[in-house]
Order: sequence, then structure tokens, then C-alpha cells
Amino acid sequence: MGFKLVKGVDFGIILWREGDRTYRGVLAVEPEDLIMVNGIVIGRALDRDVVFVCESGRIVEVRGAELKPRGLRKLGHVDLERAKIDSVKLLRDEVKSRARVGYPTKNKIVFIDHDGYEVFKFLDEGICCAVTVGDDTTAVVSDVLERFGVPVIGIVDGDEDGLLRGRRLHPSSVILKVRSDDAFGKEVFEKLFQGRGVIEGDFEYVKLRILELLSRHSNAEEP
Repeated sequence: MGFKLVKGVDFGIILWREGDRTYRGVLAVEPEDLIMVNGIVIGRALDRDVVFVCESGRIVEVRGAELKPRGLRKLGHVDLERAKIDSVKLLRDEVKSRARVGYPTKNKIVFIDHDGYEVFKFLDEGICCAVTVGDDTTAVVSDVLERFGVPVIGIVDGDEDGLLRGRRLHPSSVILKVRSDDAFGKEVFEKLFQGRGVIEGDFEYVKLRILELLSRHSNAEEP
């Protein structure tokens, strides 16, 4: 078919180009697996053969998968050769008990938007709270931080993919359901975080500020 092989299976991927398009096959996929690109869920596998098709840095097709348009929009520009692509059923099954971790916190609050894996980059900051955007992102981050005794303020809209089952939630955490977590998350990021990933403050202060913003949105509710 005239494909030019760029990388081989020794890297766990198959990558080739044809004209202006780049193709990447994903190995070891089973039907119903969630497909993640750079930590964002973009769809669900329908077949064992899943192939990404990318043109000008945009994913234009994923063969063998049912796509999630919002995930693709959030993903934006992609370097298909370097992108981290995962196929998972669940991050883990339910855990009945686990050890707590001693964790010295500081007055730092992190903003995590649709990428739950980012939480691990901020643990060394000594964060006292995380504001999360997205159902699965909130599930992953809240479960990780519960072990460290750190609450979250989650902004969700009810489109969870079931990425994590049996997750834990710090008792002080607050989950806010809105019609569009993208829109409200952007407002919180711009007005409260001033476009920064980490700000100074404490949990109660940030919670009150976010609730003030939330009160101006009639389509929002606190479950």
C-alpha cells in the first residue's frame, strides 16, 4: 500500500505515513477498552485493531473505536509519534482498605483540567487542595489525594467513562455538577487562578470563591 514505516513494534507501536497523514496502530487492545491519549479519554475500542489517523496535528479518524468528541476537542493538537496512548478497562478494581501516607501540606492549591495524571507532578508541592475539571479527572485525582488526606473541589457534568471503580473521596471534598464542566472550569481558571496552575490559599477560601461563581450559574447544582 506504499506505507513508510517510521517506528517498529519494538516500541509497542506501529507508526507509518502516507501522504499528509500519519497512522499509528495500538497494540494489545480489547473491545470495550477505554482509549486514552495523553491522559484524556477519547473513546472506547470496538475492535482489537485500533488505528489512529492524524493530519496536520489533528486526529481525523480512529479506526476500530467509538469516539468521544469532547475528549478529542480537549486533546487539541497531537504529535502522534510522541503521544502517550493507553488502552485500559479500569485503572484498578475496588480496594477495601489501604494505608494512609503522611503528607506535609502548604497553602498551595492546584488546578487540574481533564488530565488526572497531572496530580503526580504536584505532590512535591505540598498542596492542600486540588480543583479538578472533568468527571474521570475528578475521580482519579480525588482517589489519589484521599490517601494523602487532601480534599478536592471537583467540577463535573456527569459524562464519566467509568475509568476508576471503587474510588475514595476525602470527607471534606466538594463535587459540583454543572451543565458544562469545560465552560465553568475555564471561568474558575481565569477568574480565580488568573491563568496559573498553582495559587496560594486554603481549602475554605477557594471553596467559597468557587461557590460564589457557581451561584451566578442557574444550570449548576451541588449534588
